[in-house]
Amino acid sequence: MPTEPLATHAPASPRAVALGIAVLVLAACLPFARTLGHELVWDDHYLVADVAARDREGGLFAVAAAPFLPGQNDPDNYYRPVTNLSLWFDGRLGGGSAGAYHATNVLLHVLNTLLVARLLVLLLGVGLGTLFGAALFAVHPVQVETVAFIAARTDLWATFFVLLATLGWLASRRKELPAGRRALLLTGVACACAAGALAKETAIVLPLVLAAWDALGVGRGEAAPANWWTRNRAAVVAFAVALGLVAGARTHALGAVLVTGGPAAALQGPLLTREPGLALAAAVRLLGLLVVPWPLNSLYTREHLVLGAVSVVAAALLVAGIIGLGRPGPRRIGWVAAAWIGIFLAPALFVPSGSATLAAERYLYLPAVGFALLAGVACRLLTTLPPGVHRAAWGLVTVLLVSLGTISAVRAAVWCDDLTLTADQLRTAPRSAFAHDLHGQALLARERWAEALEQFRRAVALEPADAGYHNDLGIALRRVQRPELAVGAFRESLRLDPGAAGTRLNLAYACITLRDAACIEEQRAALATLDPRALATLDAELERWGLRPGGGR
Repeated sequence: MPTEPLATHAPASPRAVALGIAVLVLAACLPFARTLGHELVWDDHYLVADVAARDREGGLFAVAAAPFLPGQNDPDNYYRPVTNLSLWFDGRLGGGSAGAYHATNVLLHVLNTLLVARLLVLLLGVGLGTLFGAALFAVHPVQVETVAFIAARTDLWATFFVLLATLGWLASRRKELPAGRRALLLTGVACACAAGALAKETAIVLPLVLAAWDALGVGRGEAAPANWWTRNRAAVVAFAVALGLVAGARTHALGAVLVTGGPAAALQGPLLTREPGLALAAAVRLLGLLVVPWPLNSLYTREHLVLGAVSVVAAALLVAGIIGLGRPGPRRIGWVAAAWIGIFLAPALFVPSGSATLAAERYLYLPAVGFALLAGVACRLLTTLPPGVHRAAWGLVTVLLVSLGTISAVRAAVWCDDLTLTADQLRTAPRSAFAHDLHGQALLARERWAEALEQFRRAVALEPADAGYHNDLGIALRRVQRPELAVGAFRESLRLDPGAAGTRLNLAYACITLRDAACIEEQRAALATLDPRALATLDAELERWGLRPGGGR
């Protein structure tokens, strides 16, 4: 029989509440404190630079209206203005300092940890089990990528708003709540869901999670209407309006709600529909990391999604825990957690099957809330043990938390700069052309030309049909004063992707070094159509070399 999910418990003393908050704040901060001194890495550079450029060109409105991925002004891009605006704020507040961006990520993680604790209090009641569940969320090693990687702030914001919406939804279902207050709460819930979706699209599945929770009896008291529509129509209408506004904002900004070609096209490229077996392997791998966070990778390629014994056993343990804790009871808490984990993980299986990375630990940040719920209710069972065993078990739990926090602190060092990060990616994915290319770019930024050249050559050897790798090879060849070889690399890149304005600009630069007027004019003519701004950049370079656009001195 469905019952109220809000656990009944004696109010905690103010001192106990303050102590619990202090413990959780420390748990969320300490493993990631070293990230405050980290540099920007990987996609961080492009995102921060793009936001700054749009701010210079059009101000705050241009930042809010911009697509999320720089240089991809097409309907297949993401629209995440919440994340973009937070990057704008950090840039203004910190003057471009990487520390300001990292401080915001850590602060968001702290806030999310406290919201997770509040959710567990409502579902499980006050106790050490609740504290353990929230602390586990705070220190779990799978959280490192999300907190240390500025580009993963999308998951931090989405989780923040999803948790706010969930807490509001639970509050709105109290039977003693006046109708006006309930309507106001549901409006806030829908707005929070919309804000989450404008931080990362994963948040749009929140209504499905809450529908599943309703079916499991969460938020349904004895006096709740038996008819589903009667119970949920106000929430359904609120979510429909909010997500409709999100779709309208995306359409206005990018020109399409999903991707070019509409919903049918959206189902043609994802991993789940093109390679369901690999999608299943990705799901098992990610679920296994919640139980056994090893081995951790900063780059997940196809070779990492081959099912191993550790991943299978860990995922099986998670499923067994869900079933064990999901037996009939007041709240069927195992299935409540399973609904959260499964539904929020599902969007991660819709990554494009051709992506260089097919999974990422940041995809687990939001599902980890459900894992924290499972851990919290499992720890409540420790109170049923004999006193001596009970104390020993809690000692082991404490050791576990400290160990996981230590692993997270050590793992955070991988994200300190591009060279360290890409070296780790190359170590874990030595057969990945993408990993070699990323490491080459990091070496190039440090003017280690010869080493970068070797990495780009390996990337091209592994994936000779990728235009970008040939372009990067050409850049390195220019740096080692081999412009004639660079021209060949750029031309091969253009053969594979004739519309790449950046590659044509690079080719023109190499031709300037060789004083090849015909090649220069060929690229000028192409850039006049492809990218007039790139043409202006080329003409400025020609002037610097004492050459007139159009040939001659």
